[in-house]
Amino acid sequence: MAPASLISAGTELAGRLNCEADLQCEGRFVGELEIQGHLTVGAGAVVEGPLRARTVTVLGEVRGSVHGADRVELQSGGSVRGDVSSACVVLASGSELDGRIDITG
Repeated sequence: MAPASLISAGTELAGRLNCEADLQCEGRFVGELEIQGHLTVGAGAVVEGPLRARTVTVLGEVRGSVHGADRVELQSGGSVRGDVSSACVVLASGSELDGRIDITG
């Protein structure tokens, strides 16, 4: 697998992003994300639009649907305003979900 990619804090991107590596988002992204590896939405980061990844960890804010093939985890302080689908969904104390959960498998 390729090295992790980064959308750093203070960076704003819009469009469609396909990434074969892991991705850590610390800034703002508006559009569609398709990540082959692990996606981390960092504290203070905002993602607007649908996203798909093998695994997803949310510490910041997602406004759109989230699909994690293996796992989606909302950590304390993380929020999703949209539907979540995955084989495994973890909601930590202090996280927020405004949407439906679909356990796939």
